[in-house]
Amino acid sequence: MVQYFEIKLSGMKHLLLQTIFTYLSCILFAQKAETLFYKGVEAAAANHYLQAIELFSKAIESDRQLQQAWYNRGLAKSNIGDFGGAIADYSKSIELDSLFAPAWLNKGADKNELNDHEGAINDYSKAILINPHYALAFYNRGVIYYKQANYIEALDDFSTATLKDSAMKHAWFNKGMTEMRLGKYEDAIRDINVSIRQDPNYFKAYKYRAVVFIKLGLYDKALSDLNFSASLMASDCETFYWLGLLKQHMQKEKEAEKYFVKAQSMGCYRLQETEWLLVKN
Repeated sequence: MVQYFEIKLSGMKHLLLQTIFTYLSCILFAQKAETLFYKGVEAAAANHYLQAIELFSKAIESDRQLQQAWYNRGLAKSNIGDFGGAIADYSKSIELDSLFAPAWLNKGADKNELNDHEGAINDYSKAILINPHYALAFYNRGVIYYKQANYIEALDDFSTATLKDSAMKHAWFNKGMTEMRLGKYEDAIRDINVSIRQDPNYFKAYKYRAVVFIKLGLYDKALSDLNFSASLMASDCETFYWLGLLKQHMQKEKEAEKYFVKAQSMGCYRLQETEWLLVKN
């Protein structure tokens, strides 16, 4: 009886020690993974993406359930142009936490980089389903709709983005651009104006507001905007090309030619999209 008791006790001790060892090992591995993860975050913040990828990979080796390591490694891979690798990491992150909306958002963004536009729309839509207030998801989906010439859908998404985040200047600007495409010129000016109030040095907003002014026959206002755009971004050859087109509209051919020559010397020639915006009604 005594021997049996000792054997039983010995067995209990063994199991107990094994359990404690396993528990402590898990803690140590978790601590190691966490330490490596935060080092990876620091490396990524310093734009040392290859180092960050290595650190996140080591963190994952220590703890394959560390969802944020998969997600952040995806971000680092995206920053070096490895969009396929990033998508795979986001997918694993989603597998570990399917309600983590940023993983869906960034997965969509990298699918867009690979021209998988429908896949991107699906991922943005899933991010929105998880977080209906996710302004960036509405904005990104709107950009794809705009590029697909689905202007009604794009306008709806840009409008929602501005409602969710009224400080998103790019959403206001793109809302205005979409309204211009739909012939809603006064609305376009109103919304582009909001983006300019948020960033008075937003040269692109002045440039495209000039296009709307041209559509409305307000050539002096257009000229003022293009000149100011050129002062903000003197290296933007497109602005000078547009000045040439504007001067043509104003029937000032010699001045137009001067701007065309300047634009061409900077690398801009015939800009079909620009001409469509300025000429076609």
